[in-house]
Amino acid sequence: MDPLALPTELKLLIARVLWNLDKRSLVALSLVSRDWRAPAQTFIFQTYNLRITGDRIIQDFLHFLQSSPHILSYIRSLRCGEPKRPFERLSFDHPVSVADICALTSTIPSLRTLTIFNCLVSADCCCGRPVEWTISVPTLVLSEVVLQECTLKVFLSGFKGSAFSFAEISFTPADRCGSQALAGTLDFEPLVGCKSIYTGGIISHENYPRILSEIRYNILARCPPVLNKFGTVCDLFDPRDFTAINELLHTKGRHIEDLQLAFSTLTMADEKFAALYDGLVNARDTDGLGVLPKFWRTLSLSECRSLRSITFSLAVNGEPNVESTAILQWRYALRLLAAAPRTLTLIRLGMDFELYVIDASIKRCTLTMVDWKKWDEVLKGFGALQRVEWFRLDMMGDDLSYYEPLQPRGSLPQRFTQALTTHLGERMSDATCKLFRYI
Repeated sequence: MDPLALPTELKLLIARVLWNLDKRSLVALSLVSRDWRAPAQTFIFQTYNLRITGDRIIQDFLHFLQSSPHILSYIRSLRCGEPKRPFERLSFDHPVSVADICALTSTIPSLRTLTIFNCLVSADCCCGRPVEWTISVPTLVLSEVVLQECTLKVFLSGFKGSAFSFAEISFTPADRCGSQALAGTLDFEPLVGCKSIYTGGIISHENYPRILSEIRYNILARCPPVLNKFGTVCDLFDPRDFTAINELLHTKGRHIEDLQLAFSTLTMADEKFAALYDGLVNARDTDGLGVLPKFWRTLSLSECRSLRSITFSLAVNGEPNVESTAILQWRYALRLLAAAPRTLTLIRLGMDFELYVIDASIKRCTLTMVDWKKWDEVLKGFGALQRVEWFRLDMMGDDLSYYEPLQPRGSLPQRFTQALTTHLGERMSDATCKLFRYI
């Protein structure tokens, strides 16, 4: 059979396999002939990473799309950001403007998700008032970005999608904005149409600590009543976080099907470490789920009657290590699971490994201190549970890629999964272990 005469469906299948196994070969395949170009480019451009390494990268990309309009229909997810390695500071040499972001969303009609990460985002301002823009994309993600003072206003007022996510955003004063740019009332009305919201941390600028510290709580308070997916970072040491998140779960939790929770970490250098130690003094394990600081409040999941999936981000450190809250996070997650609705079909455990821990022996990490027999007992209570997924959340050495919040960051090493499988198999029932999937 002439390979050029293969059915389109078979060509797409071959292209998909190459996309998963050998992307360079897929790029080479797109250059073989016109008949192979479309199937190959369908996957090459489906999720496209645009690295912001110059001032005109986005404009040049837009010109490229105008000269190759057939590619527009392939792009489903676009990620724009400045390459940086873990723990490397951002240079902010090439800021991204809101005008560029809006141009991308209006030019690519098939775009479903736009992610802006690791960069400075500037707003187009005139006399202190932001120009009105429309960000027409179903899902908008802001991750580890620095915003000028009025940029968040522009995003909130111009966003017309159904899923909004931000993780670790911070602020810097804009040269052309007045000092009271954020003092005005932020318009959270566009969020009413959202079905999915993830709220990470907001780092206040030193000049405006009060104003910026309230933004996240305002977003939590203004979340729409019909919310299907919700994720957040919970500061276990801040009672305001418990109050804000519990209020949302109590009033709007009945429609949430997918809940994602990350927890704050703590080291001995933190000023709250003394309070943590005091909270553990004389604390009692009254229900067999493990001792927790007395001032840690419990998040109530009783109103989440539609809950099907729950995800935790949990620290895995070198142990014994009294300088972290790693083991306490695992106990807290177990306590939440014990009180969760029996409707759960999927539990996802994201492991945020301390540096080099994943390459060391499993006998020297947090996982050996977890009470797996109690976890086994709790997991058996979910009759509808279909699987428990384990995945890594740590930042890998030279990886310059971006990952959505609480999504796998590469595969778990085979040696680690084998050791973990053996460790859990000796402490948990066969029925529970059969539910485990290692991503």
